[in-house]
Amino acid sequence: DDASAEDEIQIHAGEFHSQINADKPLTVSGMSPKSKIVGSITVESTGGITSINNLHVTNLSSNQNNLISITDSEGTVILADNYIEGHSGSIVQIANSNQVELVRNQFYTNQENSDATAISLIDNDLSDIINNSMSGFGTGITVQDEYKIHDLHENKFYDNNVALHLKSNANIDIQHNKFLHSCEAALKVSKKMPMINVDNNWWNSSDGPNVEGNRNGDRIITAYDIDLEFNNFATITDCQRLSLESEILGMERDPVAESEQAINFTGQNIT
Repeated sequence: DDASAEDEIQIHAGEFHSQINADKPLTVSGMSPKSKIVGSITVESTGGITSINNLHVTNLSSNQNNLISITDSEGTVILADNYIEGHSGSIVQIANSNQVELVRNQFYTNQENSDATAISLIDNDLSDIINNSMSGFGTGITVQDEYKIHDLHENKFYDNNVALHLKSNANIDIQHNKFLHSCEAALKVSKKMPMINVDNNWWNSSDGPNVEGNRNGDRIITAYDIDLEFNNFATITDCQRLSLESEILGMERDPVAESEQAINFTGQNIT
């Protein structure tokens, strides 16, 4: 509550059992590879720029929804370089916000047969989802925005049931992503889209995605007769199926420096 607009909250080494509530533009930064929040983060009704970066965010309950919730933000919200581990519901839910940037985050669940969604987008104006990794989810990204603009570039989807599910009339640019081992579908389109670009993606096979049983890549499912061109796809990738330790956990979180003392901090909300 003592933080002023545009302040920076620094999270040092240790495991903090806390909720972070931002109703003003703030920067929340992890200052150590061992900066860990066990709890939730809520951002709402802010102007300016709110940034959450370099944190390990998780929860202890398999029933907790919306580990990070961004709602009604009138400014820009940036999530960058975080390791986000959740188990159920929407791990990150972004709704009714002006501009959202998710960059270089790693989403992971160790819950077998999880039905969780890593990122849920609902009625936002602009979203840039760039260079994130998602593994083990029921759905990697769900888009439920009407006539809004989204860029999904250079993301990596591993071992999800559905990697990307489009449920609305969004304008969406999907390029240079890597889809690997999607159980049901790499891309599922449930509603006719005004514009969708799906060039230069790797679909887990050099002959492209499986649209109508015609190729060997991950499957594409569409509920409408949508004019999608899947001829311009990546045919070579350096993205073999890497281990979770090297890829999903590969944020190079070095041990805490000997001069830093690990802390356990329980029971206080940070706002």
